[in-house]
Amino acid sequence: MNFRFVVFVVFLFGVSSFNLFSQTIHTQWLDLNPLIYVDSLPKYISKTKSIAVVVAKNREDGQNLAHLFHPIFIKSGIDPVSYYHVDDLFANAFISKKLSEEFVKRDIKYMVVLSNQQRGYEIVITPFSKSESFINAGGKAWRMQNIDAKIIGKAIYALSYSFERQNLLVVDQPEFRPINSPIKGQRLEAFKPDLRSETLYIPLFEKHVPDSTIVYSNEALANITQHNNGVDQKNEELKSLFSEYPFPYSFIEGDLIPKELMKNNIRYVLDVVHTTNHDIRSVLNYKEKITGVTEYVTVSMDRGQGKIKRISANAPTYKYYIKHLPSNSYYLGTKWDADLSWQEALQNHIGLLVAEISR
Repeated sequence: MNFRFVVFVVFLFGVSSFNLFSQTIHTQWLDLNPLIYVDSLPKYISKTKSIAVVVAKNREDGQNLAHLFHPIFIKSGIDPVSYYHVDDLFANAFISKKLSEEFVKRDIKYMVVLSNQQRGYEIVITPFSKSESFINAGGKAWRMQNIDAKIIGKAIYALSYSFERQNLLVVDQPEFRPINSPIKGQRLEAFKPDLRSETLYIPLFEKHVPDSTIVYSNEALANITQHNNGVDQKNEELKSLFSEYPFPYSFIEGDLIPKELMKNNIRYVLDVVHTTNHDIRSVLNYKEKITGVTEYVTVSMDRGQGKIKRISANAPTYKYYIKHLPSNSYYLGTKWDADLSWQEALQNHIGLLVAEISR
């Protein structure tokens, strides 16, 4: 019997929650969290530590962007102690929380965001929020755009020239840190047969709700509307992918707090990680038998038969798994099913899950 109703779960508690589809913000991170731009760089930018975030179409472009701007930072006394691809900040709600905690411990003060868009290169510098959003919507920031990175570099150097400098040991090359925050809990591969009768809860992609305390520009409101329209489309795709799932399931939305979910008898919840193939395996505690692996074999089901696809270890992929909240366990499946799009990865996961527990 299929359960295709939608359950709306909204909890307003001051405790840790997990937004399972937080990765929907990615390249829209700044668009959905508009900042107030000022003319001057932060006064203490050359005395404190920063994190650099690259927003690019792919990993190679992101690496190139970092190497282009890092010499500018060295010359200006700005110290980005680590670089991250924006996807990695939001690879999973658990990872966002761990990274935020790590940045606090490392005494990070600023987020430096680099991008290369149709209007040219852009750099945004704003305080680190000490939260999983990493920036404060409505907070002050410095921004510059230009088709020539050298012009941006000259502006940064001129604005920072008179600042007191303590960042005298900035590393020579940009350092991208791998996502190394293994999820806690009992790790299991085989799915439990209980899923034949127990409801699997699937979080819907979430719309962005504007902060009522912030005055948004027309451009910012248009960006939010565009994002939310995309969320509607993704949720339709999500529901379609589950339309042939033969076991009980339901959709949920809102802040997903494990203790509150369990009070509502919600035990099995779908979750996802989105970062490189290699880093996903690290996050999910896979023990690699061979070092230096350059690709992994993804398995999917096609008309009852398994088929394989080879995907680079460094390719950004999605990997779904199921959390059992009462035991703090997570079920991965006995086959590696990560894929390049969330739709393909979810289709792989559903197909292998159904094949395994139908036996």
